[in-house]
Amino acid sequence: MLPQRNSNMLFANFNQDFTCISVGTRKGYSITNCDPFGRVYTQNDGARGIVEMLFCTSLIALVGAADQPQSSPRKLQIVNTKRGSTICELLFPSSILAVKLNRKTLVIVLETEIYIYDISNMKLLHVIETAPNPE
Repeated sequence: MLPQRNSNMLFANFNQDFTCISVGTRKGYSITNCDPFGRVYTQNDGARGIVEMLFCTSLIALVGAADQPQSSPRKLQIVNTKRGSTICELLFPSSILAVKLNRKTLVIVLETEIYIYDISNMKLLHVIETAPNPE
């Protein structure tokens, strides 16, 4: 028998070193270790369309998936899960399609722009105009 499909899941991705999986749902998000397998962190604070981790640290980037202000697809939140605090919030002119980060850089992809930030101080380094990116 096939497992029932979870229609509440909106996003799933490995972190950069494939040690954790981040999952966004209609209710919130969770972080799960791969080895040993087990849930590390769960937060039910509104729909999350993108959940990106910085390696296996407590730093995550969150993007909403609903029309509610606290869960907007235009708002990026950088959160420290260990401290339970929001480091910063950025609002963009259109919906965020993708977020990628490494130890130095945060990249946010919109439909016609790419924003590049220095992750250490959240200083905007570049805005690159692009041809329309499909969703």
